Amino acid sequence: GSKMRALAAQHATPCPDPIPSDLLAANCIPQGFMVQKGWDIVCDYYADPEGSYLPWSKAVVDATASAGTQVSGQFGSLDFKLFFTDAAGKTISPWHEIPLLASAETTTSPKLFNFIVEIPAYQTAKMEVSKDLRDNPIIQDSKKGLPRYYGYGSPLFHYGLLPPTP
Repeated sequence: GSKMRALAAQHATPCPDPIPSDLLAANCIPQGFMVQKGWDIVCDYYADPEGSYLPWSKAVVDATASAGTQVSGQFGSLDFKLFFTDAAGKTISPWHEIPLLASAETTTSPKLFNFIVEIPAYQTAKMEVSKDLRDNPIIQDSKKGLPRYYGYGSPLFHYGLLPPTP
C-alpha cells in the first residue's frame, strides 16, 4: 500500500532483473505489476499533492436522471443537486416522502421496492442525500471544499438507500 503510493508519486519504472530488495531506493516496480497505461494513471494521481487530479474514471457524460426528478448543476461538480418531485411536481424528500413499497403485492406480481440511487454503477463521483439542505436533494460529496470521488476504480453496482429513513 504505502510503498506503492510512494513509488507512484515518484513515477517509478519497471525494475531490471533481478528485482532489487529495496524498491523505494531503486525507484522501480516489479515487471508485470500493472499494465503501463494503468501505472501511468496511478502515478499521475499520486504525484499530485494538491489533489487537483481528476480520477481516470470520472464520468464525461451526464448521469441519467429518472422521471420525477429535477437536476440542477453539472453531475460530478459541487453545484450538482438532484431533487425529487411527486406526481403534482412538488419537490419532496427521498428520505421521508418516498414509500418503501413501489406497488402493492398481488397474486400475480411480487412486491416492488423503491430504491434511491445515490452513486450510479460505473460512476466515481461520491454522491449522497444531503442531510442539511431542504428536501434532501442528492449532492456531490466534498472534503475541504473539493469534490470527492471513489478512488478504487468504478463500482460495478448502484449504491443508495431504501426509503423512508426516519
